[in-house]
Amino acid sequence: LEKTQSLLNTHTSASTAAYVKASRMSRSVRVDDAGVAEDIERTPGERTTSQAFRQGSRTAVQKVLEEVEKQGKLRVENGFSQVNFSLGVLNCFLITYVFAAFPQHLWILYVVEGLILFPLKVKFLWQ
Repeated sequence: LEKTQSLLNTHTSASTAAYVKASRMSRSVRVDDAGVAEDIERTPGERTTSQAFRQGSRTAVQKVLEEVEKQGKLRVENGFSQVNFSLGVLNCFLITYVFAAFPQHLWILYVVEGLILFPLKVKFLWQ
């Protein structure tokens, strides 16, 4: 009886140790190109493919956002502003309206804009 109990305790402690090890490891399934599923055991510090992809995506998006901010600051320093943008959009609407309503006078609008905008461009280039 003692021998059987000793064997049972040894087996129980071994299976408990295996259970503790298995509970600490996460299990996942990998399917290869042929469609064969394979169990994978991961240690707690090991990252899965989706976690690595998510971290890589997060890093890439952060770099893109930093570059966009840098380009935005550069454009503001070079004179791009909300006022300039709004004037440009309004100019597009004005040209479209004149072209649709009075196509024979479109050249006059271009001459007037040219006489105003070219000197402004030269003035701001030399500053």
